[in-house]
Amino acid sequence: MQIFCKLLRRFLNDPSKINKYDKSLENHQLAVTIAKSIDDTFTYALCLQNIGKLYSKKNESNKAIEYYLKSFEMRKNNSTIKRLSLCPV
Repeated sequence: MQIFCKLLRRFLNDPSKINKYDKSLENHQLAVTIAKSIDDTFTYALCLQNIGKLYSKKNESNKAIEYYLKSFEMRKNNSTIKRLSLCPV
C-alpha cells in the first residue's frame, strides 16, 4: 500500500497529467480517503496542501486557505511531516 501511495502522490502532484483541476480535486479527495484509511499522515497532509493549491489556481481563495490551514495544523504537531513545507507542490 505504501508503494501505491508514493505513486499516487507523484501522479497527483502534477495536475497537467490530468489537465483538469476539477478532476484533479476529485482524485486528491480519493487520495485523502485512502491515506486516512491506512493512517498515512504524510500523504494525507500533502494532499490537503495540494487541494489548497488547486483551489488557489481556480481562484477560490477561501477554500484554498481552508485546505492550507488543515495541512498546516497536521504538520505543526507532527515532526515527521514538518518537512512538507520544503516539498515542491
